[in-house]
Amino acid sequence: MKRNRRRILIYVVLLLVCIVALAAPLYNRQTPRLWGMPFFIWFQLVWVVVAAVATAVAHRAAGDQN
Repeated sequence: MKRNRRRILIYVVLLLVCIVALAAPLYNRQTPRLWGMPFFIWFQLVWVVVAAVATAVAHRAAGDQN
């Protein structure tokens, strides 16, 4: 049972990462600016790192299930 809960949690986290990346109207704005870059650009750059970390954590968490 614990194994299924972990797998569901992994899927939910990865699904959330995908949904936020596809929900551009949520972050389609100019302000706040960071180092002269509009929010739209720097949010996407930060989200690439967040998605990579979430994927790595999910992979490690699922790795011991096999």
